[in-house]
Amino acid sequence: ITMCDSEDQCKLVLEKSFKLLSDTKDFSISNLQNELKKLMDDLNLKPKQVLGTLRIVITNQKISPPIFDCLNILEKEESLIRIQTAIDYL
Repeated sequence: ITMCDSEDQCKLVLEKSFKLLSDTKDFSISNLQNELKKLMDDLNLKPKQVLGTLRIVITNQKISPPIFDCLNILEKEESLIRIQTAIDYL
């Protein structure tokens, strides 16, 4: 995972994203945008650090359709599996 400044930062981003997405009942694109933007603000991180990290974990690519769309298409369960796999790897 190369969008973070450190492995610890990656782990924090993934753990906080996992918790946020686990608690999210509305997996619509607009709600995912709002929730992840709040997370970026809460963590005081740049979009590439949060969204870029999620993009790599979810799609296995640095360039992809918008991450909110990818999460929505994969749906909650598959998205959480992919994030947890990355957390376990770290």
